[in-house]
Amino acid sequence: MPTKKQEPTGKKILKNYYRACCDLAVLFDEIYFEGKADIYPIAHEPDGVWGVNDYFFDIQNMAQAIEYEFTEDELFEWYDRWTSGEDKEISMKNFKKLS
Repeated sequence: MPTKKQEPTGKKILKNYYRACCDLAVLFDEIYFEGKADIYPIAHEPDGVWGVNDYFFDIQNMAQAIEYEFTEDELFEWYDRWTSGEDKEISMKNFKKLS
């Protein structure tokens, strides 16, 4: 007798979500650090902030850098301006439009 397709449980959905965050961080490393960065989730929270060598990016920054096809130069120019407070309110999307 065929079994009914089971709906994913909350735990399974969360597991897939956290796995996707980790996969995204690895892709970010491959694109912007040639896969050679020391990369780790702060406080073991993969959907939060990641340490990437001496930088800190949250998972949304990583996703947007990839989505908006930032070059390496654009990424670090945005990062320097954002962390210095010069353009604390500028989104990655708007920064890309101005570049």
